[in-house]
Formats: sequence, C-alpha cells, structure tokens
Amino acid sequence: MINFLPYIILLLAFSSIFILVSQYFSHRERQKLIKERFASAQKKELEKPFWMEPLLKPLAPINEHIGNKRFREHIRQRLLGAGSPLSVNEYFVFKEVMVLFMPLILAIVIGWDNLLSIPILVVAACGFGFIYPDFWLKVRTQKRRKDVLRALPSIIDLLTLAVDAGLDFMIAVRRVVEHSRPGPMVDELSFLWQEVQMGRVRRDALRSMAKRLDLAEVHSFTRTLIQAERMGTPMGEALRTLSDEIRMRQFQRGEQQALKAPIKMLFPLLFCILPVVLILVGGPVILQFFQTSFQFFK
Repeated sequence: MINFLPYIILLLAFSSIFILVSQYFSHRERQKLIKERFASAQKKELEKPFWMEPLLKPLAPINEHIGNKRFREHIRQRLLGAGSPLSVNEYFVFKEVMVLFMPLILAIVIGWDNLLSIPILVVAACGFGFIYPDFWLKVRTQKRRKDVLRALPSIIDLLTLAVDAGLDFMIAVRRVVEHSRPGPMVDELSFLWQEVQMGRVRRDALRSMAKRLDLAEVHSFTRTLIQAERMGTPMGEALRTLSDEIRMRQFQRGEQQALKAPIKMLFPLLFCILPVVLILVGGPVILQFFQTSFQFFK
C-alpha cells in the first residue's frame, strides 16, 4: 500500500511557502502602487507650478541613475518639504541648466572677451549656478514652514471643534480640508487624507507628514495624535491642550524676536542713521566755524 503522507506534507509545505512569497510580493507591489498614486496626488495638489518645469521635464530621464537610493530619498523629502512641484530628476536638471546659463548671463552683462580673459569668473558663475537651486529650495522651505506655523493653531482648533461634534478624526480632517483656505498646512492634511484612503496606516501617514515638514510643533501634533489613538484618550481634549501649547510657543518666540530687535537695529543705527543726524546737526556749525575763521584770517 502506497503511503501518501510524505507527499501530502510536501504539498502542504510547498503551498505554504508559495502563499507566503506571493503575499510578500503582492504587499510590495501594493505599497509601490500606493507610493506612485500618492506622488501623483501630491503633484496635482501643489498650487503653484514651477515656471521652468516644461523645460526640465523632457530632460529629466537623463538623471535617472544619479546618486544612490538614500541620497535621492533625501532630495525627494526636501522637495516635498518645500512644496516644490519638481521631481528628483527635474531638480538635477535644474542644477545643470543653471550651471550652463549663469556663465551665459554673465557674458551678456560684461561681454565675452572680458569673461574669457578672466577664467575665475567662469568658475564662479558655474559654482553660483550649481548652488543657486539649493538656496532657492532652502528659501522656499523656510517660507513654507513659517506659513505652516502660522496656520497650525487655527487648524488644530477646527479639528478640535469637528472632533468634539462627534466626527471621526479622518472625517474631521476631510471637512477641514474642504472648508479651509488653501495653504501649506491644508495641503499636508490633504496628503494625509489621501494616504489613509490609499490604504496606509494613519500613524504612518502622520509620521510621514511630520518628516516632510520637520518642525517641532508638527512633531508634537503627530505625536499627540498617535499617543491619543494608542491610549484611547479623548482626541478633542488632547488637541485642545496641544493648541494652547503651540500658541504659547509662538508667543515665546515672538518675545525672543522682540528682545533681539534692539541688537539688530544697532548696526543700521550706527552706520546709516547716526552719520546723517551728525551731518544735519553739526554741518551748519562746522560751516559757520570755517566762515568765521576765514574772515578772521582775511
């Protein structure tokens, strides 16, 4: 009599391995699809397109293999944090175009002969063109962070009202996005809503938002929400406490800026205002002194 038990065990083991591997790869494909859809959604949500984007997009594929995965992810996070519509490849093309155009602009200003006679100017123009996109990105990031900090307490208050009214937190996020004035913080909440709708866990979506903005107040906001969800504490009370805390931080930051104002005003006062005052006050006295001295010696 044939013993089928080893064959059955082998078949079950093979089936288990096949199911695990297929689940693993399907999960990876699902995560990849979520990332692609979210990236396209982010692209649509950015309100101000970059004026050079039609020029940069056709040249973007040539930079597909520049940098390793970690470096490209760092650049991508910086672009998302700045609210830039550019992709990583388009950003690299932007740097390359500026490296080529800066010497051309300098040649138009001072002439080709003067430019070629001083090679250091060509090197300086290329260097400035290379670092200009980083400076542009930094300025845009700082401006966006200021807008987020300015809007965050009001957004938290609206979320608190919606949650206290009995809405689920994600439904409250959707209502705030639909009925609020467009801005960077509203865009981030819209990204959060889209990520959750695409299947991402809410706490992971919150951590991703905090990573993009990289602000202490946003980290506190996401940490409070994750902790309230984990501990089962009332969401409205946690948001209300957080709103008061953020407003206190902004008030303290304003006091610090006010204390720094006299020191910042010292240098313009010494080098710009005080010499003019001395000329206006002491000028007539000095002129009168020279006139009387000239008449005396005459």
